Amino acid sequence: MIVKRKMAEVGYRVWSAAGIENGLKHADKLQRRGGGAILNILGEHHHSEKAVERDIQSYYDLIDRIAEHRVKTGRQWARSNARISIKPTQFGFHSIAPEGGRSKFTMENLWAIINYATKNGIKVEMDIEDSSSHNFTIRAYREFARRLNVGGRNGMLALALQANYPRNHALGLMRRVLSLAENQKIPVGLRLCKGIYQPPNDPNALSEQTHLASILQNYRSMVVLSHNFQVQHPGLLKIAMASHRDDMHDLADTLVKDHETQMLKGIRGPFKRMLAREGKGIWEYTPIAISSTEKTKKPRNIFKRVGRSWRIERERQQSAGAYAERRFGKAMKLLWRTGTDYVTPKYFPPIRIGKKRSREE
Repeated sequence: MIVKRKMAEVGYRVWSAAGIENGLKHADKLQRRGGGAILNILGEHHHSEKAVERDIQSYYDLIDRIAEHRVKTGRQWARSNARISIKPTQFGFHSIAPEGGRSKFTMENLWAIINYATKNGIKVEMDIEDSSSHNFTIRAYREFARRLNVGGRNGMLALALQANYPRNHALGLMRRVLSLAENQKIPVGLRLCKGIYQPPNDPNALSEQTHLASILQNYRSMVVLSHNFQVQHPGLLKIAMASHRDDMHDLADTLVKDHETQMLKGIRGPFKRMLAREGKGIWEYTPIAISSTEKTKKPRNIFKRVGRSWRIERERQQSAGAYAERRFGKAMKLLWRTGTDYVTPKYFPPIRIGKKRSREE
């Protein structure tokens, strides 16, 4: 079961990942429907400073592309409302940090991206990962929310909370964030999610296979707590419901006012279309895979440019060859299952299967 679960996680990350251009196109499509995309560059649990710096530069590039991008809605061109999502372990929490400690190193890296994005009018969402980084993530969010409040950028930063932890722990993290809004009157944003997968080497997390009822009860408690807080402190809490379950969305519609609906890209397409017909804008969590060609700047030297074009073409042909091999494998499986002599899959000529003729024939 654990192996199948891990394969499902890897499969989702591989098949749903897109490049920056494809991610922006997907965001455009969702924006025209009243929603948008939350773009997240794949990568986490970095242990080297070089890997951290590489992803920081990738996020700078992604922010620049979002800020420059324009979407045609009807007859007008509008600014893209795509957001970005960041993870503490992607910015150095598990790395061998330089002088000052890993917490200071990670805080500086996170704030650099959050500050740059919000100054460009791009909202940011922080993911909360395994329990080893929970306390740090809550402290970082509270500090960044104060800084943004001073700079007049309220509502530009949200935090994701997961329900797949013991009740006291999950609700305790939520109350620590809400206390910031209650005591200092700083608006906060929360994304409530069940937790897509079992965090590795985290004994505090609840397994969905054995504790699904407890996880769902925690999720309901978080929704009820959000409702009570919004009633007592109107305007200080913005909630996003990140769930694929119908009953959770029904509960949120009943209790939580003015909440967002968020889902993963590529999951429950018919349900998303049904919600869109009801007038609900869908925000999709969209992973971004940065390729080497996207990171490389356009060289000025003509010879380097020609060499780079040749490398890109070679990579494209290699990808096309791998794609053709996959298609051929599917064709052979189809042929084996049906037992027919001919099969004509897309991009392939008819394949004749039969006895080999001898030279005498």
